[in-house]
Amino acid sequence: MLHTLAADPEPLSHATLDQCPPTNTRHWVRAMLVEANILPRRDEPIERFETWVNELTAGLPARQSSLIGPYARWAVLRRRAAELAAAATPPVPLILVANGSVPRCDCLITLTSKASRSVT
Repeated sequence: MLHTLAADPEPLSHATLDQCPPTNTRHWVRAMLVEANILPRRDEPIERFETWVNELTAGLPARQSSLIGPYARWAVLRRRAAELAAAATPPVPLILVANGSVPRCDCLITLTSKASRSVT
């Protein structure tokens, strides 16, 4: 991964790292670059969730992707925004909010697969 990043003619950015395979190495390299002030800080749990949704939906047929992507973003990010807006206390970590969405997304993928097979 480091060779790929070094060979890329584009400036190093969070978007560049998001193009690398979703491994712990990607997360560790990003954390090091942020700590070294090479990359700016960002709301990493939110960004990881967005990247996860993008990677999940990229491998789906268009019909499923157009349903799953907006649902996953709405179900989790809407709740997170409400928590942050009302926060007198720190909000619940995003991973606890997002965990319930993963099985629901899997269920939606299964249901839309079955629905598209029964229509044809």
